[in-house]
Amino acid sequence: MEPDAPNNGRKTPFGKKRAGDRRCVATNDPLPPEAPALRFVQGPAQEVVLDLKGNLPGRGAWLRPERDKLMLALKRGGFARGFKGEAKLPEGLDADGFADHVAERLQHAALQKLGLARKAGSLKIGHDAVRKAAKSGLAYLTPTDASAPEVEKLARFLAKAEGVPHVPLPADRVTLSGPLDQDAVHLLLVLGGPSRGVLESIEIWRRFSSESRA
Repeated sequence: MEPDAPNNGRKTPFGKKRAGDRRCVATNDPLPPEAPALRFVQGPAQEVVLDLKGNLPGRGAWLRPERDKLMLALKRGGFARGFKGEAKLPEGLDADGFADHVAERLQHAALQKLGLARKAGSLKIGHDAVRKAAKSGLAYLTPTDASAPEVEKLARFLAKAEGVPHVPLPADRVTLSGPLDQDAVHLLLVLGGPSRGVLESIEIWRRFSSESRA
């Protein structure tokens, strides 16, 4: 799995805010309130449902946001233990299909938030715009098919000048162009507005997407 983005003091802990420690239903490891995690609940037909907003009713089952942990929880009955009841896969999905479904939902949520950040003026797009807004930068984002030399050069500038971390996105330019309404290679989340929530969503998406398929 890729290392976490550097913490330069501009970033708050990410993940759902929980009142106390929970345990991962795959490993039984503690999940402190500040740790990144995904919440699942039991649906009307006893199916496992991803609760992205953390507000669905019912007993929650918490999971480290990694694909292999999801597969492990499904294999070992972790969700049934977490719900203290039956836990079925949604109709028509096997374990891999459900993991793909979760990955798609995480991607959609992160890209939707990126689009909202652009509309709010919290996302700068383009090489020159990124350099110009460096002093207020929170995270430098790039798609998978960005030019490596250009990215490396701009990432060095941002890190050296303002301590802004580079956070590669697990999506290409075409995937990003839809929610952003334009071609995007160099993106900068700036401090303020919805940016910290956007970065939290991106980090969880990255963690889950970086896991190889089981």
